[in-house]
Amino acid sequence: MHLMVRRSEIFGSLLLLAALACHRATERELKVAVRIFGGPGKSDGRFVTPRGVSVAGDHLLVVDRSGRVQELSLEGTFRRSIEVVSGKVGFPIGVVADPSGGFVLCDTHNSRVRFFGPDWHETAVLGHYGPAPGEFTYPQHAARDDQGNLYVTEYGDGPANRVQVFDPKNRLLRTFGSYGTGPGHFTRAMGIAIYRDEAFVADVSDRILVFGLDGTFHRQFGTSGSGRGELRYPYGLCFVGDTLYVCEHANHRIQRFDAHGVSGGWFGEAGSGPGQFSGPWDICADRKGNLYVCDTGNHRVVAFDPDHVAWMSGSP
Repeated sequence: MHLMVRRSEIFGSLLLLAALACHRATERELKVAVRIFGGPGKSDGRFVTPRGVSVAGDHLLVVDRSGRVQELSLEGTFRRSIEVVSGKVGFPIGVVADPSGGFVLCDTHNSRVRFFGPDWHETAVLGHYGPAPGEFTYPQHAARDDQGNLYVTEYGDGPANRVQVFDPKNRLLRTFGSYGTGPGHFTRAMGIAIYRDEAFVADVSDRILVFGLDGTFHRQFGTSGSGRGELRYPYGLCFVGDTLYVCEHANHRIQRFDAHGVSGGWFGEAGSGPGQFSGPWDICADRKGNLYVCDTGNHRVVAFDPDHVAWMSGSP
C-alpha cells in the first residue's frame, strides 16, 4: 500500500514538473516573440505615457506626454528627438511618419495639425480652434490614403466629433460624422486606418465605424464587453494585409478582425510583463507585418510578430 502511494506521489510530481517546464518554455518563447522598448522616464529612448506611434521605412516615431517626438530604429535604438510642445499645456496624440523622414503631428490640445520635413523643421500648420470645417477642437489621429489625402479624427462639442479630409496641399475636401451613438456618428472618434476604398474609425462607444472614402457610412461592428468581437474603448487601429488590429484601451489587449468585423481573437491581458498591456493607446505595423504598440500605462512600446504569439479565442 505504501509503495503504491509513493509511486502515485512520484508520478504526480513528475506531471507537475512537466507542466511547469512547459509553462516556463512558453514564457521564454513569449519573451523572444515580444520585444519591449523604453520604460518610464524623460531620457532618450524612454517615455512618459506614449500615445502615438507610426512606422515609415526603417524608423519608428513615438509621441508622448513629455511633449517630444522620438525616432527609434525598428530594433528600439534611439536616434533623435524633437520637443514639439513646451511647458505644461498641450499633449499631442497622433503622429504619422512620412517615408521621406518627416511627419504629421496632431497637436491635440493646441487645436491644430503640424507638418515637419525630413530635417524636422516645421513646414506648415493646418487649422486653429473652432467648430467650422477646416478648424479643429481636439484632433486625435490621422492617416493617409493612396492618393496622399489626409484624414484627421477629432472630438469636441457637437459638429466637432468628425473626420476631416484634406488633399496633399492641405486643402479641405470634406468632413463626415457628427456627435451621437447612431450609425455614422461618434462620441469620440479616435484611431483611423485606410483599407482599400474604406476608412475604419475607432470610437470610444465601443464600435468600429466603416465609411467610404467619400464619407458615406457603410457599416459598423463591435459592442461593449470583453469577449470575442466585443470592445472596451478601442483607440488605435492598423491593417496588416486584410487583418485589422485594434488597441483596446480598457481591455488591455489587441484584438484582430477581418474587414467585415469578424473577430480572430485577441492577444494580451492587464499587467506589465511580456504579453501584457496597461491601457494600450495606438498601434502601427512595419513592412514585414510586425506590430508596434504604445503600451501607455507601462510607459513603453511593445513590438511583436502577430504570427508568433498566442491569440485567445474566447466565446463568440
